[in-house]
Amino acid sequence: MRRAILFLYIWLLMLFPGVTQAQLSSRANRNLETFFVAGSTGLGKAEDGAHTSGDTGVMVLCVRNDTHTNALSGTDGDYTPCATDSTGKLGVRGTFAEDAGHASGDLGVHVLTVRQDTAAALAGTDADYQPLITDATGRLHANTELPDAILLANGMANPTAPAVAAHLLAWNGSTWDRAGRATFATDGVGGSAAIDTSAAQAVFNGIDWDRARSADLTTFIVSTTLTARNSIGAQLTEKGSRWTAISNPAAGSQATASIAAEVDVRHVADCVSFSAAATTAPALTALTINLRDGATGAGTVIWTKQVAITVGVGQEVAPFQACGLNLVGTTNTAMTLEWSASLANLIQEVSLSGFNVN
Repeated sequence: MRRAILFLYIWLLMLFPGVTQAQLSSRANRNLETFFVAGSTGLGKAEDGAHTSGDTGVMVLCVRNDTHTNALSGTDGDYTPCATDSTGKLGVRGTFAEDAGHASGDLGVHVLTVRQDTAAALAGTDADYQPLITDATGRLHANTELPDAILLANGMANPTAPAVAAHLLAWNGSTWDRAGRATFATDGVGGSAAIDTSAAQAVFNGIDWDRARSADLTTFIVSTTLTARNSIGAQLTEKGSRWTAISNPAAGSQATASIAAEVDVRHVADCVSFSAAATTAPALTALTINLRDGATGAGTVIWTKQVAITVGVGQEVAPFQACGLNLVGTTNTAMTLEWSASLANLIQEVSLSGFNVN
């Protein structure tokens, strides 16, 4: 207390150099009460006291030290002022400049977190300060902005908010369906059946799904005779290997060329050709060349040409050929190209080629 009074005397002498010692003593006693009591005009302030504009106090002076590296006292243990940068920010030991390199033994301010194994709020309300929270292993809790994974089911509505799904989904145009596990596909899978991950390439035939075949006669997709002129939706592939049937008998004999029936196979006529000649004049006659879905003289005629044989010698019917017919026969049925009848002295010829489907 004596030191405080002495300090106050000196301070009053500096402020009021013309006053007497008695006045100084009286003023010092009054100012001791004034300056050391709590209040807006005193130096003392009560704990938790609210700030008021115009409050008096003792200013703490600091020294500007922009880099915080210049020593402000002579040696360790000396009094030294606080140091601030050019903006008045107080330097704290352990702070580092942006991009400053690490050095062994650097000091810093330890960041404390609160162990909270299950994330929960530690502040009273939104916008309050609160500490970082970690689990038992020190891992920091962080919000990924995604909800927990949900159990999915077929027919779920299109999500309107971010979600973590537990299954691979496929959009069917109105809802989401789970993609099934991989299976070996079978023929005739309904077009409206649940989505499936298939181990075989499938082709839609307009009603259901069939496996796409490789070049194997026994595993070709069963062919369908298309009644409509537009082959919309039909699978188009390159034709397979060809077969050929030829007939060129002696004069006066009927030319007939057949490909025999095969189990589970349909013959497809691709190319036909025919001609006729004579070295001795035949009689004037009208004949036809028929392509039959069946054996000679018995099968249904699926293609025909009519010719007239004149009385004379030489080339009676010029060689005729047509390809790309793609005329499909019946399963397990022969196919025949032939003249409708023989004619004395007429030399007939027919050739038929095609491929098989099943």
